[in-house]
Amino acid sequence: MSSEYYTEFSVGDLIMLRDGIASYPYFKSLKTFKQDPKLNIHRFGSEKLIVLNKIYEKGNNLIGYECLCEKEKIFIMDMINKDSKLEVGFCYVNGQCV
Repeated sequence: MSSEYYTEFSVGDLIMLRDGIASYPYFKSLKTFKQDPKLNIHRFGSEKLIVLNKIYEKGNNLIGYECLCEKEKIFIMDMINKDSKLEVGFCYVNGQCV
């Protein structure tokens, strides 16, 4: 992924989908994501989100974010497998810069 199109967000950031991206999968919990990311998608959404926490796996490997979405806590996660690559840092941009 080209670093000019990839963003890492901080706690408290307001983020939104990049122009041209209609929606992104939301997960209800980190547990459901880890069980089966393809089958456990809570819903797809396009709302502005507030970053509550960063989610790391195996040391310093950032894999997603816990966010607030209209009074609901959701998780947006990188979904990388052999068939596809969906990264939060590419699909979202900082909403305060727009």
